[in-house]
Amino acid sequence: LVTNPDLLRIDADPECRPPIVIKTKGDLTPTLFKHLSNHEFAIGFFNLADDEGEADLRPWDMGFPTDAGFSLDLREVFTGESYSGVNDYISFKLQPHDCKVFLGHYCAE
Repeated sequence: LVTNPDLLRIDADPECRPPIVIKTKGDLTPTLFKHLSNHEFAIGFFNLADDEGEADLRPWDMGFPTDAGFSLDLREVFTGESYSGVNDYISFKLQPHDCKVFLGHYCAE
C-alpha cells in the first residue's frame, strides 16, 4: 500500500483537504469523498463487515443533480479498472474487509 503512487498522491495532495463521509449503509460500509487539486477527487468505498457488501454511488451523493450536464470518469487505484461517463449510478460488490478507491474527475457530457 505504501508504494502505490495513486494512494500516495491522494494522501499527499498539496491542498490537504480532509475526506468527508458522504454515505453509509450502517456503520460498516462508509463511502468517503476527498477533493484534490487539479479538479480531481478521490472516492473510497469500504466494507468493514465480516460479510460481503455492496457499494454504490450516484452523483447526487456528492451534491450534484443527474441533469447537471456532466459525468464522472473514475479509475480504481489498485486494479486500474476504469468507469467512463458515469452520470446515473454505479455499483459493485465488496468482499469482507475490502475496499475500492477511485481517482476521478468531472467531464462535460
